Amino acid sequence: MALRSAEPWYPDARAALEDEQSGEVRDDDALSTLVMREFPFYFARYGATEQAYVSVLATEPVNGDALGLFNSEIMATFDLRSELARITARTFVITGGSDFITGPACSSEIASGISGSRLVVMEDTGHFTFIERPEVFRREVVGFLGGE
Repeated sequence: MALRSAEPWYPDARAALEDEQSGEVRDDDALSTLVMREFPFYFARYGATEQAYVSVLATEPVNGDALGLFNSEIMATFDLRSELARITARTFVITGGSDFITGPACSSEIASGISGSRLVVMEDTGHFTFIERPEVFRREVVGFLGGE
């Protein structure tokens, strides 16, 4: 995240992320507001396309109880790496090179735990690869599925 500190949205997005993770959000509306302020972190570049996508997401409610439970109790212990070897289906793992949630390090570990999986790291993208580079995302997914 510090690499993005020169961005004009950084101070507000960072403050929102810290407020959300504190677990002291009073209601779902307040949580929705925080989450919308955090979204620039999810993209490699927060341009017009990405902002339009976030504005659509802003119309959907956020479940504060579920997110609060995840942040306070589940996130710190949510580790299914030991179960990955049980996956036998063809598996496609895709991430953005600038994804701050499940980026290349996490995705590589997931892919290496699943025999025969295919890992694609899309450079110049964040968490929402399908928004930032839809043509590349489509090509990679269709290619994995055997359609092209």
